[in-house]
Amino acid sequence: MKKVFLCGDSPNCVSTLESRPAFKIESIALKNTLDVKKLVESVLKQMKAKQITHEDHTWNCVFESEFFKFKDVMAISYDLVEQQLNFSSKSLKGFYDFKANLKRLKRFRSDIQKLIQI
Repeated sequence: MKKVFLCGDSPNCVSTLESRPAFKIESIALKNTLDVKKLVESVLKQMKAKQITHEDHTWNCVFESEFFKFKDVMAISYDLVEQQLNFSSKSLKGFYDFKANLKRLKRFRSDIQKLIQI
């Protein structure tokens, strides 16, 4: 199972672990009292993620573009000690993704934050 990753040379990647501003998105602080598994899987299903796998506070899934059927991978990991949700998304092919990975992670982050506030 892949954990949250750094972007490396991938131009179509965004991650909470990145220090480079063009590839960085902020992680989410979550208290251990929340049902993180239910929260994450609910949002992924709303986002139409495919091939969702879960093991040891880590999720992996695939997103497929409607028109070209390009596949992007997303990894999510909950750090029990830091009480923090980290995530990353990258394209498996192509040189330009029309900011699909950034938009996806912004939506994921926003949807999680909305559910926390309920």
